[in-house]
Amino acid sequence: MTAVNKALVASFYDAFNREDAALFRTILSSDWKDHPEAPGQKPGPDGLIDVVAAFRGAFEGLVITPEQVVAEDDHVVVRIRLEGRHVKPFFGHSPSGRQVTFSGMDMHRLRDGRIAETWHFEHFDVTSV
Repeated sequence: MTAVNKALVASFYDAFNREDAALFRTILSSDWKDHPEAPGQKPGPDGLIDVVAAFRGAFEGLVITPEQVVAEDDHVVVRIRLEGRHVKPFFGHSPSGRQVTFSGMDMHRLRDGRIAETWHFEHFDVTSV
């Protein structure tokens, strides 16, 4: 089951990198919860789809790369790296035009073959943005 859970979570990052709304709707439960939500984020998969579009819009060529994946029972934890060029405002920071790299960590809880909840944090070095 661990390999199946890791493969499902790998699809989450694939959907992010391709901005694939249909894939998000396939792999996320209809009542998926995001912890913490972005300001004004709608609930469920549609909220994530909007957030991903805004995030990818602020960083041209944004790619999220899983660097380490650990799975146990119904949870999968992933250390991630995000890279892209800052081309639009982001959290109040004007576009710098620079290529930036962020790190982060996600924990996904799976239920009935879908991702039911995601907890995440990212380390944004605002001096590089």
